[in-house]
Amino acid sequence: MKDNLVSVGLVVALNYQNPFLSPYDEFQRFKHHPAIKPMLEGGSVIQYGARTLNEGGFQVICI
Repeated sequence: MKDNLVSVGLVVALNYQNPFLSPYDEFQRFKHHPAIKPMLEGGSVIQYGARTLNEGGFQVICI
């Protein structure tokens, strides 16, 4: 990434055991982790998105 930019992501398998797990809530908790929070403080979102990844096999990303 260019200077002063950071890319953050979270991958959650669709076969997780807890039916109450919320990937959105998990990502919010991740962003507040002491190792991550300082990198994000004072920043702004430039772009966001979501994607479904198949497990194993070939991945195609079109940009």
